[in-house]
Order: sequence, then C-alpha cells, then structure tokens
Amino acid sequence: MHWHPETNEAHATALNALKEVAGQLGKMYQEACLKHPKHPEAIKKAAVEAMDPYLM
Repeated sequence: MHWHPETNEAHATALNALKEVAGQLGKMYQEACLKHPKHPEAIKKAAVEAMDPYLM
C-alpha cells in the first residue's frame, strides 16, 4: 500500500498516540491485577468493554 507523505505522517502520529495510551492502559491493568489478584479475567473484561466503543 502506497500512501501520500501526509497520510504516512497522520498514520505515524495516530500510531504513536495509540502506543502511549496502550502503555498507560497496560500499567493500569497491572496495578488493578496487583490489587485484585484473584480476578484477572474480570479486569481484562472491563478493559475490553471500556475500549469497545472506540474500536471499529
């Protein structure tokens, strides 16, 4: 797939933002797992449910 330079730049910008947010979500997930070690699946389900409206 060949994109125009500005499309590549937009893609890179979005990807960097998503990686940053994903990193924050990962840290929050780990903290929640430490607080509630018996319920990792419930925490994962909540994370997926929270993100679902934003995923296409």
